[in-house]
Amino acid sequence: MFGGKKGRIAKSIRLIGVAALAMMLAGCGTAANNGSFHFQNGGNSNSGSGDRQGVYLVFDIGKRLNGEDSTADDMQRELDILTKRAAEYSTEAVVSLNVNKTISIEIPGFEGDREELADNLSAPGELLFVKEYDAQGHKNFEYDYKETVDEDAREEIYTLEKSTDELMKGDSIILTGADVVNAEMTMTDGGYGKYYCVNLEFNAEASERFAEHTELASKNGEMIAIVVDGAIVSAPRVNCRIDNGVAQISGLADRSEAESLASKIRMGTLPIRITLNRIEDL
Repeated sequence: MFGGKKGRIAKSIRLIGVAALAMMLAGCGTAANNGSFHFQNGGNSNSGSGDRQGVYLVFDIGKRLNGEDSTADDMQRELDILTKRAAEYSTEAVVSLNVNKTISIEIPGFEGDREELADNLSAPGELLFVKEYDAQGHKNFEYDYKETVDEDAREEIYTLEKSTDELMKGDSIILTGADVVNAEMTMTDGGYGKYYCVNLEFNAEASERFAEHTELASKNGEMIAIVVDGAIVSAPRVNCRIDNGVAQISGLADRSEAESLASKIRMGTLPIRITLNRIEDL
């Protein structure tokens, strides 16, 4: 198994289309709430000594990846993503959104390659939607069970069988982060009571590709793994063909799980373009 990267997924996650939800639930033949894919603190560390105390970077905020003007929500999402990435280099990293449409990042104690750091911080996130099987019929990911006190609440632990580089070289990738417009937690009434889920929206080009694959996957009862930075965060089972570029991941345990999954998917792609303005010593 590749790299031991695992994601703990609630049992019986499903992916459905959300347009005309009641009709699709009937068409897929499965109740929505049974589960399936129907999908710091810190300050400036300036010092009087000549020793290098860390690095200070400033990025300019540009347009959205699709060429549209960035919004306040886009900038907040960007801030959240960069805060998480900077924390991997220092728990005292400070990330700030500035009024002049720049984002500044202070990373105390950093002494590595600055250009590599800038590239890693500004790189598009690695969000992948992966087929269960490759063209040769080999599984791209496996799963096992973690037993709990309540058997109905047991968890499934998913593990990638290949590196993301290997997946990208083949035909196993359905969509990437560039294809995802948004992911939001929502509450839905599916006729069996209200439940929490995640709504996904794809761009126009990706929508047809996704529809074609979900049609095949639903016939074979297959899953699609959602992979963020090399770890599976969800693997919903496909219930039916999903048209119109809008899908819904149901079968989630509660609001917290739904919010966490939506956040992880959003973190997998930078919503707007950012370019390095300058790098300085702290």
